[in-house]
Amino acid sequence: MIPNAVKEEDLRHDLLQSNVSDDKHGTDSIIIDTFEGEGTFFSTIFTLSNSCIGAGILSLPFAYKNAGIATALGLTLVYVAIMAFTLHILIFCTEAVRQKDPSVRNYQGIAGHLFGSKGEVAVEITICVFLFGACVGILVIIGDMSEPIVNKVCGHMEGGRQIATVSSSSLR
Repeated sequence: MIPNAVKEEDLRHDLLQSNVSDDKHGTDSIIIDTFEGEGTFFSTIFTLSNSCIGAGILSLPFAYKNAGIATALGLTLVYVAIMAFTLHILIFCTEAVRQKDPSVRNYQGIAGHLFGSKGEVAVEITICVFLFGACVGILVIIGDMSEPIVNKVCGHMEGGRQIATVSSSSLR
């Protein structure tokens, strides 16, 4: 138990040190990230895989049916090779940046270190656009799936899909 406690304390110390910055008034401000839960390595891998695969896996049978098994399988293997190569490059860049600056801990920091502030901003904008698109996609799915329920509860009325979409987007 003691080695784990020491490692956790070192990790917390490293996080605090990496989040201390000088603000414009010359005083140090500390941003403390809080982490809840006890995630394991395997639960992290499962969550990451689930996020990467997402709802796209649901469209594979339709794509295979329309493209044919050989074409679809060939394209899937090509995309797997491209993704593996891209991940290899990302790991290589991360290791190179971390050797020069161990305080870099996120994707934007890596882009900022490799491409400067413009690269960091470009990555942040790309991530925001991607997340906005994902949110819109989820709202469309919710609207499509809940329209029959709204029509059943409220009777067949005009705008059932819009009511379902707006009401689900306002929930927290």
